[in-house]
Amino acid sequence: MKLLCFFYLLAFALCAQANTPHLKFSADELHWLAENHEVRVRVSNFAPFHFVDNNTVQGISVDIMNKIVEMTGLRIRYIHDSNWKDALKAISQHEKYDILLTAKQTPERALQMGFTQDYLHLPWVIFTRTSAELINSEYDLDGKRVTVEAGYVMQKLLQKHVPGAELIVVNGGTPDALKRVSTGKADAYVGNLTVANYFIGRLGLNNLKVAAPTQFGDHTQAMAVRSDWPKLISILNKSLAQLSPQQRSEISRRWLSVKYEQGYSKQEMFGTAIIISAPLAFLLWLFYHWNQHLKTEIMLRNQLTTRLQDSEARFRELFQSMSSGVAIYEAVENGRNFIFKDMNQAGERISNVSRDKICGRLVTECFPGVDKPEFGLFQIFQQVYQDGQYRFHPLTFYTDEHHKLWVENKVFKLPSGEIVAVYDDVSARKHAEAEVRLYASVYENSGEAILITDANNKIIAINEAFTRLTGYHFHEVEGKDPKILASGKTTPATYQQLWQALQEKGYWQGQLWDQQRDGKIYPKWAAISVVHNEQGEISNYVASFTDISERIAAEQRIHQLAHNDTLTGLLNRFSLEEALQQILDQARQNNHSIALMFIDLDNFKNINDTLGHHLGDELLKAVAKRISNSVRHSDIVARLGGDEFIVVLSHLNDSQVTVNIANKIVSAVSALYQINGQELHTSPSIGISLYPTDGEYVEDLMQCADTAMYQAKSKGKCGYKFFAEEMTFVAQERMLLERELRHALSKNQLELYYQPQVSVTQQKLIGVEALIRWHHPLQGQIFPARFIPIAEESGLIQPLGRWILECACQQVAAWRQMGLPDFYVAVNISAHQLLSGDLFDLVKNTLAQYHIPPSQLELEITETVAMQNPEQAIQILEKLDKLGVSLTIDDFGTGYSSLAYLKRLPIHSLKLDQTFVRDIETDANDAAISSATIALAHKLGLKVVAEGVETTAQRDFLIQNECDILQGYLYSRPLPNKQLLDFIRQFNY
Repeated sequence: MKLLCFFYLLAFALCAQANTPHLKFSADELHWLAENHEVRVRVSNFAPFHFVDNNTVQGISVDIMNKIVEMTGLRIRYIHDSNWKDALKAISQHEKYDILLTAKQTPERALQMGFTQDYLHLPWVIFTRTSAELINSEYDLDGKRVTVEAGYVMQKLLQKHVPGAELIVVNGGTPDALKRVSTGKADAYVGNLTVANYFIGRLGLNNLKVAAPTQFGDHTQAMAVRSDWPKLISILNKSLAQLSPQQRSEISRRWLSVKYEQGYSKQEMFGTAIIISAPLAFLLWLFYHWNQHLKTEIMLRNQLTTRLQDSEARFRELFQSMSSGVAIYEAVENGRNFIFKDMNQAGERISNVSRDKICGRLVTECFPGVDKPEFGLFQIFQQVYQDGQYRFHPLTFYTDEHHKLWVENKVFKLPSGEIVAVYDDVSARKHAEAEVRLYASVYENSGEAILITDANNKIIAINEAFTRLTGYHFHEVEGKDPKILASGKTTPATYQQLWQALQEKGYWQGQLWDQQRDGKIYPKWAAISVVHNEQGEISNYVASFTDISERIAAEQRIHQLAHNDTLTGLLNRFSLEEALQQILDQARQNNHSIALMFIDLDNFKNINDTLGHHLGDELLKAVAKRISNSVRHSDIVARLGGDEFIVVLSHLNDSQVTVNIANKIVSAVSALYQINGQELHTSPSIGISLYPTDGEYVEDLMQCADTAMYQAKSKGKCGYKFFAEEMTFVAQERMLLERELRHALSKNQLELYYQPQVSVTQQKLIGVEALIRWHHPLQGQIFPARFIPIAEESGLIQPLGRWILECACQQVAAWRQMGLPDFYVAVNISAHQLLSGDLFDLVKNTLAQYHIPPSQLELEITETVAMQNPEQAIQILEKLDKLGVSLTIDDFGTGYSSLAYLKRLPIHSLKLDQTFVRDIETDANDAAISSATIALAHKLGLKVVAEGVETTAQRDFLIQNECDILQGYLYSRPLPNKQLLDFIRQFNY
C-alpha cells in the first residue's frame, strides 16, 4: 500500500511539474528585465478591472499583472490616476507611465504606443428586471427607456442602430444606470457584462437579469505599453499566453462571484483510485527486484545524459544569446552548394527570415541569386570548404524581392566539415555614413547661408552661401560673435525675443537687418536652433538665413497695387471703402460729423478723346495733386476710376468747413492747366453728403453724394450741391428690413446655401462655403449684402452668427452620418463675432455638441475685420488654431494693412478677392496682383482660394499660377443642401 501511495505521489508531482508555466525569454528580453529596475503601471477607478480601495490597488487586471510579476520577476510600481486623456498623452511621450492596464487598440493610438495581445473580452449585453417582458435583442428596445453612461460608446451605437429607443444618459456610471433599472425608472441597461456583474453583486441588485446579448459583439481590452519598449510587449505577451484557464477562472471567480459545480468528493475519488490501482500494485511488486538491479546502470547513464544535456544547453544558450547572427551550413554537391542547418535568433532578426522556413533548404533557394560573383559571399563559402582557412568578407550587399542585407561576414569551417558564418548588420552604419555625406553636401551646397557657433556663441563654421551673401570668409569671422553682422537697424526688443525663444523653446525664426562686408544693409529671414549634447547641455547654435530684399520689395509693390491708384498714387476704391469705414466707426464712437464729396470732371471725356489718353492721364495727375493740396492733412482723397474722385472730410464740427473746402477745390481744379505745351480747361461737379444726416453707411453716403453730383451737373456744372432729402427710400427700406430681420430667425425664413470649393490638384470637391439666404415672404430671396450690414449695426449679427455656425456644423454631422467624404465647411465670421470674446467657446462647444472634427470647420475672416484690433484678433485666432480649426483671410488684397500683420496671423490660407479675378483676363494689374499674391502666399506656406471664377480662361490662368482651390459659377452657384448632394455625386464620382 505504501508503494501504491508513492506511485500516486510521484504521478501527481510529474503532472504538477508539467502544468507549471515555463517562460522562455530571449537573451535580449532577459537583459531588458535585468536592466529595467522598475516599471510604472497606471491604475484608475475602473472597477472591477483596476481600482484603489482602502489604499490598496486591486482588480482583475491587477491580479493578472501580479501573476505576470510572479512568472517574470518584473518589478512594478502602481500609480493611481483618473484622467484618461492625460494618461494617453503621458505614455505616448514616455512620461509618468510605462503600462496602461486596459486600453482599446485603435489605428491612431498604435502610432503613439504599443499594445499587447487582447486579454480581456467583454461582451455587451442587455440587463432588465427579472419581471420584465421578454427581450431578444437590442432591436426590442425600440420605444423603451434605456440607460446608458455619458460619453460611453454605447450611446452612439444605440442612437445609430435603435433610434426609437428613449436614451437616459447618466453621469454616475454603471452603478447609477443599474439602480435606475432596478427601481423601475428605466426599462433596460445596455453595457459591459463584466462591469455590470461586479456592481450587481456589490449593490445587491437581485432583481436584475441578463435579458439578451447584443449584436455589437465583444469589447476587447489590451495593455498599452510605451512604444520604445518592444521587449516589454514581448515579455507581457509570453506571460499572458502562459496564464492557464484555471488561473483566469480563479481570478474571475474572486471578483465576479462565479460559482462552479462541485465534482466528486475526496472520499469518492480516493476509493475509486484504490479500486482501479489494485492490479497495478501487484505488477509493481513483481518488477521491484528487477528495478533494483537496473538502478545502478540507469544512474550512470543518467549522469552521462545530464552532462551531455548540460553541455548542449550551454552551447544552445551561448548560440542563441549572441548578438551577432550565426548560421551553420552543410556542404552538398561536393562543396558546390550548401544547406541551412541552423540559425540563431540574432540571425533570424538580421536576415528577416524564420529559422523553421529555411532549415533543410539550399541557400540558393532561400536567397535567389546569392551565388552571383558580384556578391562574393557564396564563393567565400566554397573556398573555406576547400582549404579550411578562415576568411573575412568585408561587405556584402544583397537584395531580392524579399530580403535586403548589408552585412560583414566571418566564415570558418568546423572539424565536422560544417561551414559557420558569423555576421553583423551594418545597414544602420552605412546609412548613417550616407546621411553624413548627404548632410555635408546639403550644408556646403545649400542656397541658404549657414553658420554654426559654439556654446559661447563664437563662430566655428560657415558654408559657401554665407560668404556669397555677407562677403565674409571664414578666417575673417572665425571665433567671433555673429553680432559683427548686425546693422544696428534691428530693434533691441527683437533680439530680446530671439534669446528668450532660444532659452524657452530652443528655436526662433524671424526677420533681422544685417550689414554686408561692403556696408550694404539688407533684410534677412533667419532661423536659429539650439543643439544639446548627450548631457542635455547646450553645445552649439545653428543659424540659417536668406536675403529677403526682393520679397519685401514685392510685398511693398503688392501693397501699392492693392491699395493705391496706379496713375495718381491716390487711394483706390478698395482702400477708400476700408478707410471710410474706419472713419465712420470713429465718428459713431466720438459723435463727429463727416462730409463725403463725389467729384466728377466736366468735359474730361472730350479732352481725352480729342487729345489722346496720354494727355488725359497727365491731366488726371494734375487734378489729383490740386485736390490733395486743397484739403486738410486729416482728410482722404481717392480716385474711383476714370475722372471720378472722392474726398472725405472727417472730424467736422462746423458745416462751414465743408463749404470752404468745396469752394477751394472748385477754384483750384478750374484753373488753367499747362501740359505738354497744351492749355487745358476742366472743372469739377461736386456732390456732398453728410454723416449722419444723409446716411450712416458707406453705401448710403456714396449714393447720396453721387445723386447730389448729378444735381450739380444739371445746375450748370463747375460747382457743388449738398444732398438735402430728409428721408430717402433707401433709409425707409433699411428700417423695414431691420424690423423684419428680427423675426426672420424665429420664423424659419433663413437657410444656408453651400458653394463648392474645388481642389486644383485633385479635381474634386474638398469643401464648401456656407452662405446665408433670407427667404422673405414678400420680397423673395434676399442676399446677404442687403441685410448683413443691418444686422451688424443693430446687434443682430451675434445671434445670426451663432445660428449660421450651429446650422453649418449640424449639416456636417448629417453628411458624416450619410457616409459622405470628410470635406470641410467654411463659415464667415464678422467683426462683432471675432472681437466679442466668446467666439472660441462658441466654436469649441458647437464642435463638441455635433461631434465634428475641428479639421472639417474653416473660419473666414476679412482682413478688415482682423485689422480693427490686431492684437486681440491674433490672440483669439491663435486659440482657434490650436483647437485645430482652419483659418482663412477673406477678400485678401482689399485691406489696408494685411501684409504688416500677415506673418503674425496664425492663418492657413488666403482668399483672393473676386474683384481681382473678375478682370484677370483683360486687366494687367489684376493679373499681376493675382499672380504675385499666389506666389507670396506659397512662400509663406499658405494655400490660396480664388473666388468668383466664372470662365475657363480665369480658371486656366489661376491653374497656371498654381492656385490651390477654385470657387465660382464656373463650377456651381451656391446650392441648398439637396442640390449640393446631387452636385457632389455628379462631380466627385
